[in-house]
Amino acid sequence: MTTKLRHHLRPLASPQNLLLLLSAFLLLALAILPAATSELRRLAGGHLPPDWHFHYRPEQLHFLFDAYGKEGRELFVFVEMTADLVWAVCTALLSIGMLEWLRRRLSIALPYWLLYLPLGILGLEILENAGLVALTFSYPFESYLLSRLTALATVGKWMGYGVVVGLLAIGAALWVWRFFWGSRERGGGFAGTRGLSKRVRDRRIEESDCTTKVTL
Repeated sequence: MTTKLRHHLRPLASPQNLLLLLSAFLLLALAILPAATSELRRLAGGHLPPDWHFHYRPEQLHFLFDAYGKEGRELFVFVEMTADLVWAVCTALLSIGMLEWLRRRLSIALPYWLLYLPLGILGLEILENAGLVALTFSYPFESYLLSRLTALATVGKWMGYGVVVGLLAIGAALWVWRFFWGSRERGGGFAGTRGLSKRVRDRRIEESDCTTKVTL
C-alpha cells in the first residue's frame, strides 16, 4: 500500500505539476479566500474565522456564529465546504511535490513518512471543517465535546504546517547553498587541476628541450 501510494505521489514533483499546483495555491490564497474572509470579518465585527486561529474555546465559536447571523453562517458553511477544502487539498499536494523535489535534488535519505505528513494535515483539515460545519448547523445548540475536538484538529493542523514549512525552508537553504557555493567549490577545484596540468606540461617541455640540447 505504501509503495503504491509513493508511486502515485512521485509525479507531483515534476516541474509542470508543481507550477500548476503553485498557481492554484496562489489563486486561492491571494484572491478567493481573502475575499471570503473579508466578508466574514465584516459580518463578525472584525473577528477572524475560527480556523484562522491556532486555538479557540467553545464560547468563542458560539460568539462568532451568533455574530455572523443567518447570512454569515450560510456563507461560512459554503466557504468551508468549497474554497477552504480545495485549498487544503492543493496545499497538501503542493507540499508533497516540493518535499519530493528537494529530496531528489539534495540526494538525501529523507524518511518517506515525512512525505505523507501533508496528507495527515489534510486529514486534520477535513476533520476541522466537518466539525465547524456540524457546529454551525447545530447552532444555537452548543456541543462542548465537538467544539473541543474541532479545536484540537485546528491545533494539530497548524503544528503540522509549522513542521512542513520548517522542512521546506531547511531544504531550500541547503539547495541554494549547494547550487551556488557548491558549484563554486567544484569550479575552483577544476581550475586548480587545470593549472596543475599546465605546470606539468611546461615542465615536461623544458625537460625535453634540455634533453635535446644535451644530445646535440
